[in-house]
Amino acid sequence: MRILMLSYYYPPHAAVGATRAYLVSRHLAARGHDVTVVAAKPQPGGIDETKFPDWEAPLDGAVRVIRTGAAEGLMAKVKEGVYRLAGSTGGTGGANYQATVTAASRRTRDAGWGGRLAAEVLRIARSDLIPEREATWNPEAVAVGLREIRRARPDAIYVCARPFVSFYAGAILKALTGIPLVLDLRDPWSLLPHHDAVTRRIARSQERPLFAYADKILINTRTSLRRYQELYGPQIAGKLFCVPNAMSAFPETENGAPPRFPSNFVVMHGGNLYRRSITPLLLAFERLCEERGLDPTQAQLRQVGRIDVDTFDPDVVERLGDRMCIEPFVPFADFQRFVDEAAVLVVLLGPAHWLRIPAKFYECLAAGRAVLFMGPPDHEVVQVLEEELECGVGANAGDPEDLYRALVRLYDEVVPRLRARGVPREKLRAWHWESRIEEIEAVLFEVSGELYR
Repeated sequence: MRILMLSYYYPPHAAVGATRAYLVSRHLAARGHDVTVVAAKPQPGGIDETKFPDWEAPLDGAVRVIRTGAAEGLMAKVKEGVYRLAGSTGGTGGANYQATVTAASRRTRDAGWGGRLAAEVLRIARSDLIPEREATWNPEAVAVGLREIRRARPDAIYVCARPFVSFYAGAILKALTGIPLVLDLRDPWSLLPHHDAVTRRIARSQERPLFAYADKILINTRTSLRRYQELYGPQIAGKLFCVPNAMSAFPETENGAPPRFPSNFVVMHGGNLYRRSITPLLLAFERLCEERGLDPTQAQLRQVGRIDVDTFDPDVVERLGDRMCIEPFVPFADFQRFVDEAAVLVVLLGPAHWLRIPAKFYECLAAGRAVLFMGPPDHEVVQVLEEELECGVGANAGDPEDLYRALVRLYDEVVPRLRARGVPREKLRAWHWESRIEEIEAVLFEVSGELYR
């Protein structure tokens, strides 16, 4: 089957959106499909070849990548000009981007009706969703797509978000050629809680006609699937299909045996704390150590990565002594050593992840370690860990008592079980890209009218 994929972000671009497009394209190609990817050239400073060290490695079925000019600079300059007119300064990328718009919004919201209007515009723009600075890429993406379709007509067009405006390029190509269109939403952009109500309404006004026109829409969590089905009704609900992300490797050694567990009870959180306090976890860990008589050689709690002073109680850290280890800056190459030394890996749900499954969850599965998921008890990750895979426990991030009960279960039940035999491979396969790509392949066969074999 021939597949034309549109994805603004693609390796070696460092954006999160590059990961799913990269894995889907390469796994489809490995299964013998002819995949052509139309992607933007990474902007200077946006390249990270260490994240995808094998992104140019040859495959049995090659992925053909066509780079188009990244025209986001124009839209970025327009948006920056708006901020400067509002009395702001600064850049339009990353933290500077958010700080610029937030500062401008605060300065204008109390300056009469004109200021309030400007603040409303800036508040909407703060999401970097409307208008997307990648929007000016679409004309070239459509032109290149049409050229590729004339060269070798594909059986399906597959578009990966983000940016959301890429969907328009896919819709235009379908309108001009009649080729079936699959939209991979990746994340539920119009449902995300950190977007304000106005932004979500505008996003939904774009989603509805695009969803109605597409042949299939892929969403990466069951919770988001149910929310979209309720939001858009039965006509669009029939097109929605849940294909979560997955891990890229099974947790096993070279001889196929389960990974070796450390003999001590090391609980590790790596990465961003989203400025949330981990004091409840420290208190729960302190209680476990006291009640079980665990010294630093038997149990240790590790925070690897940046940590803010307001995210923990220094008195509790002092009481824990050597049972608490903070490694604020660790080179990426050394991070795996900390993972290998841990018995339990912590996944802390960030403020924007309520409807998503954090990428760290899949990394924990691939590591073959027990997982402590700190988030809402009704999050779908809890069901996966406790019922489907039986390799972890969920707990409320702000409740020391709930976290203590979770640590007890991990110490008494989960870690000894995984240390003895690991998670059965047949269970893990459902959360591996081997399984996911079969689901995506079935969708592509369905929309293209090909017989699924």
